[in-house]
Amino acid sequence: MRIIDKLPKAPKFNENIVKLITAFLFLKDADFKTIKPDSAIQIMGNIAFLDNLSSKSLEVAKTNPSHDIIISGGINPVYKENNQETNLVKMLYSNGGKRNWNDVLNMSEAEIINRDLNQKGLTNNTRLETNSTNSKENFQNTTSIGYYEEAQNLYIITSKENTLRAKLTASKYATQFKYKNIATIGYTSTVDAMGIKVDEEHWADNELSKQYVYGEFLRVVKYSEMVEIPLTRTKLNELNNIIVALQQLEK
Repeated sequence: MRIIDKLPKAPKFNENIVKLITAFLFLKDADFKTIKPDSAIQIMGNIAFLDNLSSKSLEVAKTNPSHDIIISGGINPVYKENNQETNLVKMLYSNGGKRNWNDVLNMSEAEIINRDLNQKGLTNNTRLETNSTNSKENFQNTTSIGYYEEAQNLYIITSKENTLRAKLTASKYATQFKYKNIATIGYTSTVDAMGIKVDEEHWADNELSKQYVYGEFLRVVKYSEMVEIPLTRTKLNELNNIIVALQQLEK
């Protein structure tokens, strides 16, 4: 059950609040060229190879053939086929359980990922973990299957608006890694068939993308209150500035 709606109603934002939320949520840690050989690569979010994440996943798979790569689920309701092909990597782990909020195929996310990897020729080097139902469990169960064992650094590939929460969640539940050894690589997602972008420049231009980002903001606030994610002092200050700005806007 979701603690925060996927698409909560967003208040009207002024330019200052848009800038504050953008600076707070959208991290700029790394890019594909900076991935080190002794690193774990974890792809988070929309079913890999099928929708918004497909081109980035394929790029990682093709340019890092010596890496193990874990793909953590997250079913995108705007599900569409992508026919790009991939080269083999050392090992692919598919990570994700059933999600009652979008049980389109009555399969776990890992099984859906694996099915589509098989359709693209990756049939002999995948392993499944089918219990995870959220980001916290993705990282916990990834640790339990020994995926991080030999890695010194962790690179998380996820949608740009999710970079902060992904990094904070990993810093608490992927306990092998210090915060400084976890980096995110953000990709620009789209929220519907019209290609509405969710990135630093465009998220506040459309009501639907605004709801996605506001929902992500509310999740960070809630999980921080629950001590599920550890905000740094800098991020706490940024969060407080946003809350004050929102309160002033309501007056």
